[in-house]
Amino acid sequence: MPHRSRLIALVLTLSVAASACGDDGDDDVIRLGNDTDATSLDDVQVEADPDTDIDITYATFDGGEANLTDFAGTPLVVNFFASWCASCVSEMPDFDAVASNRADEIVVLGLSEDVRAEDSLKLIEQTGIGYPTGWDPDGAVFGRFGAFAMPTTVFITADGSVAHVFSGALDAESLDSLIDEFLV
Repeated sequence: MPHRSRLIALVLTLSVAASACGDDGDDDVIRLGNDTDATSLDDVQVEADPDTDIDITYATFDGGEANLTDFAGTPLVVNFFASWCASCVSEMPDFDAVASNRADEIVVLGLSEDVRAEDSLKLIEQTGIGYPTGWDPDGAVFGRFGAFAMPTTVFITADGSVAHVFSGALDAESLDSLIDEFLV
């Protein structure tokens, strides 16, 4: 029965994520259904109750496993993405630029929510990102942080504390600001 509950939760999460991830050109708003009174991202950023234990294992694309604690001692930005999420794809070059420009301060880790590894690998190749990536095909890591929409970015301090969970697309300037606010 616990497996069925997790499956139902994953389906609901993916349904919400798919509706929130549409690319209508307005990255500041998550539109729910056909509601013309869209909710501002600022209104939905609060109240996530993320798991604060970052001893979390995720899959690597070479068939192995890694753990978020592998990055202990360095601030970590975990970005959840998927090939089917237009906003995720559009922000990946900005994450790559920030990861490169701030490599001495932080680590950016991308975790794919794609069901098939080949979809993730194709997207990583197409975008040319150079930061580390992993795979979360069952959404277990995504769910541990209270994430509810794609893309979602988690900011983890050097001591392993979850400082902030942000749902929505980020450009390089916004990402830099959030890093400055929560991690350095």
